[in-house]
Amino acid sequence: MKDINHKNIKKDDILAEIIGGCRRDRKWFDTIALWEYKGQTDGSGYRYNIENNPYSYWWVNPNKSFILDKNKLPEDFLFSFYHGMEYLDTPEEQNNNDIIDRVLNSNWKEKSINKIDVEDYEKRKINNQ
Repeated sequence: MKDINHKNIKKDDILAEIIGGCRRDRKWFDTIALWEYKGQTDGSGYRYNIENNPYSYWWVNPNKSFILDKNKLPEDFLFSFYHGMEYLDTPEEQNNNDIIDRVLNSNWKEKSINKIDVEDYEKRKINNQ
């Protein structure tokens, strides 16, 4: 299996797939879906919930996705992905930039999930039992 740049995709690679766009504040943005390759070619990948549990995400297209080099992503970004961050918006004018640059210049910090969010979720979950 290869990504859009013809790089071999390996199990546990994080991929970014541009799935559409939107207009906001008179600017166009591309929407990027994040998912993890689970090593199967059944049209699904993994996403994670706030408890860091994987679940199947269907209708992925590895051939139209970009592999994200985990070594180039901030630790906070990875934590957010593995605790539920699924989509990003990136300004359309960055289309010619490298995918890592586009992801890092997206709204990921606004959409990020941090340790406090996870702790708050755990507290609410315990209190609701």
